Amino acid sequence: MYNEYRFDQKWNSTANITLDTRSLRSKKSEIQNGDGVSMSVHGIPYAYPCKYDLTVHNSSYLMIVGNNAFGKPEGWRVPSEIVDGMESTIAVAETKRTDIHWLSPRDFVFDQMSLTVNDGPNSISSDHPRGPAVLFCDGVVYRLNPAIDRDTLRAMLTINGGEDVSRVRLVKNGLIVEP
Repeated sequence: MYNEYRFDQKWNSTANITLDTRSLRSKKSEIQNGDGVSMSVHGIPYAYPCKYDLTVHNSSYLMIVGNNAFGKPEGWRVPSEIVDGMESTIAVAETKRTDIHWLSPRDFVFDQMSLTVNDGPNSISSDHPRGPAVLFCDGVVYRLNPAIDRDTLRAMLTINGGEDVSRVRLVKNGLIVEP
């Protein structure tokens, strides 16, 4: 898909907006579906969405952006800027929103987020019974307990607050669970 994306045009141009629905010249492979059956793929992108996420063409995952968040309002962070620890800081989180196209350059803006899980369009949210998925800066994915308190969630979303949100303690207390 990267080879087909037109960087000289906007994300929502006719050349880009159909990337997920059209055949791609450069893609041909053999994959297994969810039942383990091999399928020949001839240029059509395939994905296996979570059965609790029925959105089409939309993103279910947004990066956390802000002055003290994983993503800078402009540019990228280097690991040394994440002083609270890569294993304790959330980089990307799931959302139930259905109005954000997967190519749209939209993120969770920390200062506009609700710090209560499943609290509307500006909150980390999911219909999954184990809670929304979150990606930590070290690349590990967990599900967030929807009952997590606001202060702990805030600490997990900031890069330099100095709070003790060790992964071991979060798991032990049931605030995050393996997917």
